[in-house]
Amino acid sequence: MNRTRRVRLRRILSNLVVALPLVAGVGLVAYQRVAGVAPPAELGIKPGDLAPEVQLEDARGEAVSLATLLDGRPTLLMVVHPICGPCDRELEALAEVRARPGGALPFRLLVLSLGTAPETGALRGRVADFPVYRDFAGVLYSRDRVRTPPVLLFVDAEGNVRQVRTGAQGARALRAALSDDWWSL
Repeated sequence: MNRTRRVRLRRILSNLVVALPLVAGVGLVAYQRVAGVAPPAELGIKPGDLAPEVQLEDARGEAVSLATLLDGRPTLLMVVHPICGPCDRELEALAEVRARPGGALPFRLLVLSLGTAPETGALRGRVADFPVYRDFAGVLYSRDRVRTPPVLLFVDAEGNVRQVRTGAQGARALRAALSDDWWSL
């Protein structure tokens, strides 16, 4: 085996040693959440709390506060990670709910990404219907302990969190959650 091939093989193996445990851990957590095997991690955001104060990054890379985005309007915040399978399914379910007759949403929807800038850019390309903002400082992850997305935060016009849902809901559960008039309270 020549030297170039050995170096390439060593690089591939070292990448696998780092990536496999990470992928296995993320897959296990996702499976446990979807299958209902493990309870969701304790969140730092609870119903009755004010919406988290966090600086986000818009599609142009400019900072904007969540408070500015809420702007006194009821808002559904969907916290996702761009490489999270349950998050993708939840975004698809929301698009399905919105596409049905009478599916117009009577509130604003914002997608908050926990991913890197390139991952969030790819997410924006996949969900062009929804505005996507990135938590570039990792505040939602570190301070508010949003570590197992997807997480749905139902925020009323006064900026109070009305409901918190963790894990993929699916279209039927999402329709039921959206039909309880939380935004008019």
